Amino acid sequence: MGIPVQVASDTTCLHKVIEDFADRDVILIDTPGTGLNDLSHFERTKDMFADRDGLEMSLLLSLASSRENLYDTFSRFEDLRIDQVILTKMDECRRFGFLFDLMEKARKPVSYVTTGQNVPQDIAEVTSGNLAKLIVEGVLN
Repeated sequence: MGIPVQVASDTTCLHKVIEDFADRDVILIDTPGTGLNDLSHFERTKDMFADRDGLEMSLLLSLASSRENLYDTFSRFEDLRIDQVILTKMDECRRFGFLFDLMEKARKPVSYVTTGQNVPQDIAEVTSGNLAKLIVEGVLN
């Protein structure tokens, strides 16, 4: 994709990376994907983002996961003051009705979905209208 990447292994490094990219419109911060039961990783992540002034927090949820795992994941990360949700792996899911319950529970907007492996071409912005169409009809547009 031709974008610069830096690694931040602790809070001090994270603040330096954010400072280094302060002239950018968007800074994407990816955390390692670990199991929900890895509480030590979750606590480290929570500590890294405790002081997040000016940062917008998006939680990525894989639609290829079970309904229960999606609920558990959102509940676990809710303490991080999530601003919005990004739904990934839409192309690996066939039914979307459960999203209504998840979004009602989350009370956070869905901003994007990923629809395939080609980034950034397979990232689609979501509106409430096309999210409703996805839930009811199984299609995004």
